[in-house]
Amino acid sequence: MSLPTPTEDTEMEKKPMSRSPSADSGVQDAGSADNPNDNGDKTGGIFFKFFLGEARGYGQMGRASKLALFKNELILGFIIAFAQIPESVAFAFLANLEPSIAIHSAWIMGLICSLFGGRPAMINGATGAFAAIISTFIAAPSVPGRSGDGVETLFVSVIVAGVFMLIAFALDLSRFVNIISYPIMLGFCNGLAIVIGRSQLHPFQYTCSGGNRRCVVMNDSIDNISNATDDDHAHHWIGGAEVGWMICIVLVSMIVMEFVPKIPHKAAKLLPSSLLAIGVAILIEFVIVRIAAGSRTDTIGDVAPFSTETRFPNLFFLDKSHYPNTTVDGETVPGPRKFDFDNLKGKAGQILLQAFLLAVVGLIESLLTQEVVNKLTKTKGSRPRTIVAMGTGNIISGMLGGMGGNAMIGLSTINCLNGGQGRLASTVTALTVMVMIMGAYPALNYVPVAALVGIMLVVVLHTFKWHSLMPVLVSVLPQRWRNKYNLLYKFDRTDILIILIVTIATNFLNLAYAIFLGVAFSAVVYAWNSSKTITVTSEMVSEDLKVYRVIGPLFFGNSSTFADFFDVDKDPAKVEVHFSGASLFDVSSLKVLNTVSKQYASAEKSLVVRYLDAVNTRSVYKASKVLHYVETVSGEEVSLPRTDSEEDLQPRPLITANTQEIVLHEASV
Repeated sequence: MSLPTPTEDTEMEKKPMSRSPSADSGVQDAGSADNPNDNGDKTGGIFFKFFLGEARGYGQMGRASKLALFKNELILGFIIAFAQIPESVAFAFLANLEPSIAIHSAWIMGLICSLFGGRPAMINGATGAFAAIISTFIAAPSVPGRSGDGVETLFVSVIVAGVFMLIAFALDLSRFVNIISYPIMLGFCNGLAIVIGRSQLHPFQYTCSGGNRRCVVMNDSIDNISNATDDDHAHHWIGGAEVGWMICIVLVSMIVMEFVPKIPHKAAKLLPSSLLAIGVAILIEFVIVRIAAGSRTDTIGDVAPFSTETRFPNLFFLDKSHYPNTTVDGETVPGPRKFDFDNLKGKAGQILLQAFLLAVVGLIESLLTQEVVNKLTKTKGSRPRTIVAMGTGNIISGMLGGMGGNAMIGLSTINCLNGGQGRLASTVTALTVMVMIMGAYPALNYVPVAALVGIMLVVVLHTFKWHSLMPVLVSVLPQRWRNKYNLLYKFDRTDILIILIVTIATNFLNLAYAIFLGVAFSAVVYAWNSSKTITVTSEMVSEDLKVYRVIGPLFFGNSSTFADFFDVDKDPAKVEVHFSGASLFDVSSLKVLNTVSKQYASAEKSLVVRYLDAVNTRSVYKASKVLHYVETVSGEEVSLPRTDSEEDLQPRPLITANTQEIVLHEASV
């Protein structure tokens, strides 16, 4: 979840800054008004076909339409890149990592997924969901701006997560995303928003380890660093004028990012609001705070500077770089190695668990983002191709010392709402981020950390599903109050409980565990409700024949009470059970059917099951060696009168003349 994005309920109502020519239903035909002599097929050749060919209506576009689409995607790519960079830095702090790790992951994931099969129009990179998982395994760094202990395990975990994604592709596990219900997704979004929001308190704290300018007691100088007398690793809250200026920058950044795009003027949309917010924050920091007020707040250069050592990604197992030296009590202390690979010993279990959780969260968020992109672009993406590209990207990102990533729903939505449909915008975004980190990295060091906090708080406000609060609050009110005040917002209380369970578990466990809990609880609720939907009616057709009609699912949830519907002692010698409106869902249903058969056989009566569908017939046949009272025999179908309810159901008898009918009777054991 990333970038302020419209909620799913309103995202289709947002008006784009500019529209792709193919975004409307009235796509111009090739060789029409654009250019009467143009056949619409050769503009840009292979380049256009690769980057824009999957846009809706591309084959019918004329030359002018294709060029307009190319220009729109090119501009979108640059704009989104400048929105992705500050987000990536903020996600790095959330994950207790150096910012360069997240930014390299952003362009690596974006480029691999754009060029090698990922869903067109979808933006990929380092995400808040990945960062939230990583932060549960990597401790907060003892020195702000550095990576926390255990970062070495992350790179291996990201590689293994990529392998897990490829395994998910091979086994077609993406189909199981359909069992994630709407309440689970509400809890997922709300929980993630709270996790990201809580992490924004960290920039307002500091430690004295490594020598922090706030721990100086000598001459009130920020240039001399002395060792703290208390616990070096204790967290202290920033105070004085500095915290006031930080709050000021946070609020200004939030206002600029949230409200400038809503100004009804073209000039307000020339730059991405996040980039504009950072520009205003830099101006406040270096003109008002430092020059006019004689104070200062932290910038990226103060806590985690970008340098020539971080501009290029390296194969993590060959990286022998060290952190900069520090001065403690007037003595220079050599910086430790960034990655100590001795920490990998005995961590196989942790690596596999972390990789599994990253793979699960990445798959879920990417596939759900793809569904949003499908709706916005009115085109169909390929789930297998998306998974393969994402798995490959994570393997390469991990090899190059990155944190991996997945689809970014916020940036993807913004891309689509403004006419993005092809691969060009996402490719330009990745290349722009790459150029920034490799060539323009000194400019990033001037960004105030408080500006990143403001940007992420706006992300939080848009990630949290505020419309879910009213159903939660209304669910505790009595019905008479809801009716009196017209508070018709109530969900089923079990759905409300699922939202709360996932939201709370996301914060106290992690995103993947929260989703598992939500799915498990949803399954239990569904099983309980379904167990109460079965009905059994009976009718005496003749003096020696009684028919039981079953409607609803027969499974473990109601199999224990199914036998109570039958009156073995008073029934005639012949009994039939019609399953025209019912199904056998599991072995529990087969077992109870066998039990009922045994009861009739013990009373020297026969029981025939009719109108089972083909799937249930095969289930009985395949379990016949276990269910000793089940045997299949051939015979003519018996015509029986039906009630009005059966006529309404219009069942199709699958067991007809010269086919199989199921007869349950006593058999030799």
